[in-house]
Amino acid sequence: MSRSFLELPVSVRNHILKYLPQQSLINLALTNYELYHPCMQQLYARITIQPDPPLRPHHKGRENDFHDSVQTVVYGFAHVSGKLIKPEVHTRMIIAKLKVLIQALSINTELISYVKQVHVLGFGANTEMTECLQELIDILKSGSVEKFYVGDYKLRGLLNFSNLTTLTTLVLDDEDMGEYKGNHVNELLIGSNINMTSLSQYAENLKSLILPNDHDKYWQWVNHNLLRHKIHLPKLERFKIVFSLEEWELNIQLMEVIPWKSIKELELVIGYKDSNDTDYVIDFYNLIPVCPKLTKISIIQGDIFPNHVKNEIFDLNTFNFITNILSTSPHMVYLSIKHQPLALGDFPDGMEGNYFRRRELFMKVLPKIINNHNIVLILPNLFESFAGYEQYMNLVLWNGCKCNHCDLFLDKLDQYLMHHKYYNGKFDSFRDMNASHLFTAIAYQLNQRMIKDELLTQLSHLRFPLTNRLWDFHSNSTPKDFKCFEEQLIDQGEYDEDQDHNPNVHRCEFDESVYIHIPVAISHYLNGLVLEILHLNRGNAEAEDDEKFMDGGDEGFRLNMRKFIVNGVSYILDHEINGTHFYENVYDIV
Repeated sequence: MSRSFLELPVSVRNHILKYLPQQSLINLALTNYELYHPCMQQLYARITIQPDPPLRPHHKGRENDFHDSVQTVVYGFAHVSGKLIKPEVHTRMIIAKLKVLIQALSINTELISYVKQVHVLGFGANTEMTECLQELIDILKSGSVEKFYVGDYKLRGLLNFSNLTTLTTLVLDDEDMGEYKGNHVNELLIGSNINMTSLSQYAENLKSLILPNDHDKYWQWVNHNLLRHKIHLPKLERFKIVFSLEEWELNIQLMEVIPWKSIKELELVIGYKDSNDTDYVIDFYNLIPVCPKLTKISIIQGDIFPNHVKNEIFDLNTFNFITNILSTSPHMVYLSIKHQPLALGDFPDGMEGNYFRRRELFMKVLPKIINNHNIVLILPNLFESFAGYEQYMNLVLWNGCKCNHCDLFLDKLDQYLMHHKYYNGKFDSFRDMNASHLFTAIAYQLNQRMIKDELLTQLSHLRFPLTNRLWDFHSNSTPKDFKCFEEQLIDQGEYDEDQDHNPNVHRCEFDESVYIHIPVAISHYLNGLVLEILHLNRGNAEAEDDEKFMDGGDEGFRLNMRKFIVNGVSYILDHEINGTHFYENVYDIV
């Protein structure tokens, strides 16, 4: 017997509303007054203000991950194919939307009580933006907002949060907030703060303590505020550890402060030691005791690991640690591993054989390790790390996917290499680009879809939607942009390198309007990696006996992982009725 949505229990209805994106919530609220308040509560509860729109699931998709419904996003213009909008125009649109939001809260003051969290990400210190945000803060003082986080340090310093007396999350920068009283504070995010005299007043109820990833800043704060005063944090559930490379004793002292039996979310940051000591990574891991309540873990390379050998050793030690931690943490549901590749890839030992070794580690060994747990696996920049293997990236570029889309846009990338150079700081000159340089730059931009803020941590990827971020094809993570030339590089004379330092006068055809098509081409390469995880990289063979749960002929294999995010490309993993596994690329579909 069918039932209407209104006949469902209120708790069930409210749970369903959590999966609706913001426009659907607005539409549903307009259909029935009984649904208006629940929809508005969901719509205003978590607000993120950022320049770029969230990624929306493709209408051709077979399944949806509902990732775009976790926040209500205030952004500029939507990215329409072939249409370029300047950043300052985006900012003007965001300011206009903020003014509408403030007006709505002023007219209907009941909405103020619905706002629980506000995140402001991706903005610098803009005067007009600062005024709007301060007005928003002032109007929220009569509500019960628990978190108002501004990612940029300079912008944060221009705002006054003192009127928000219901905050449960405090961000500490230069000034101590000893005057902010209240037992309701359960999370501290340490920005540029060095001395926090009031830590003891929060320690008893503190559930989350997050510090910067920078090694020196981290240990300066921990030494000065935590270890020196022997502060204990009995209720701590969420913590970040940046291991000390210089003083082993500091690591041991910190381990003694943490209440491991209550820890639920843990982020580990491991730096690079340029020596023959290959055991230091596993030594750090061995410091972590049993965490019976652990549900989420994030592992980050704190520095650049410059070649294949160093990365492979790091990965092997990490997988060994994950194996051990899973054996004592039965509630694990989330694993993130983030690498720190070279700025433009191109490992000195980036041979094809080494690429296959690491690919097998991540696509075959790691899934087997985590398969007894229903884990969401997130590898924020694995493709960026894989792009360091030039030999195989040449294969991806010239002999990769042959669909109509990739035929067109991989050929465009090939043309791009013929007209562009990158800046080599070692030689202080522009040099010819190769496939590794280009794919690393693209992978870096794909990673910008995901949360990068070190105080929000890599534990928070599922709390924020992926961002529809575009790239101009020239800015990159090195000090100088890629330089474009009208003629092909092979046509340049032997002594034409003096022209490299001249300003660009050629109008390049490669910009955001081309890049908007590139993620789909990259995802076709990533699809091949997912096929390896599913054991479907041999022709997608169906099981011979439909009554048996078999997969491509691999009897007894049943994948428990249901979600996989790699370099900003999101996959849902599932199985057919006969047990054959399949995957769904949620956003990047032609």
